Amino acid sequence: DKLISGQKLSQAKLRVPKTILGDRAVHVAWMIEQVGNLPAIAKGLTGSQGKTVYPLKDPQQTNVFLENFFSRKENLLLQKFIDGGCRDIRAIVIDGEVVTAMERTAAKGELRANISRGGSGRKIELSSEDQDICIRAARACGLEVAGVDIMKDTDGKTFVIEINGNYGYHIETITGDDISTPLIKYCERNYKQGNKSNKDTEAKSFGFSNSMNSDLTNAVGRPVHILYDESGYSKVVFSKKEYDKSKSTIDAVCNSIDVKIKLVN
Repeated sequence: DKLISGQKLSQAKLRVPKTILGDRAVHVAWMIEQVGNLPAIAKGLTGSQGKTVYPLKDPQQTNVFLENFFSRKENLLLQKFIDGGCRDIRAIVIDGEVVTAMERTAAKGELRANISRGGSGRKIELSSEDQDICIRAARACGLEVAGVDIMKDTDGKTFVIEINGNYGYHIETITGDDISTPLIKYCERNYKQGNKSNKDTEAKSFGFSNSMNSDLTNAVGRPVHILYDESGYSKVVFSKKEYDKSKSTIDAVCNSIDVKIKLVN
């Protein structure tokens, strides 16, 4: 779930694109403003291989897209656009170590750099700083084995874009590195623990889930917006009138998971 994993990365003080959850085409301009205006990125809460990643380029296209998404009654995330030159990096983390990494470049006319969408890749060596970011990102999401996607902006800052617990194996062909043997050895060392080795790395606070979103939506009578970035806290957005009306429910849900409350006019 990209909503939960994004909040865990934020709680771990890792740099992630500013993100807001929205499931209705209301206050579109306000939502886009929260993530730095257009262009922006829309993502489904689940999905892989870039299949639920949608670039938002202009107001007309954005309005039409969000209205159509609303008709499907699905949640989506809106994210700040990070200009990475149509490139990103996939690193494979196994047992607290980056075992290989590749830079992916999107195909001509495409924004998404996924190999499954026609992108190309080349082996790279990550800096010690970026290796540490990838290892911390995997562990923040309770994973000792993960594909971690990062991106560099035009200033060279590293953003964690996504965590994949079920990564593809194109990276073996592209880099020539064996990622199967380290995984098998990890499993051999830890099979008696079952999933405990992953659970031991999880953040204590699970983040703001869809069920909690439903509780607050029912309390205030509209979809709830959840905002997070690298600040370390998720923020749930309400008007002062909504908060005053449902203060006890809102406080109970937000305090239970250490989520901040943001009031707007």
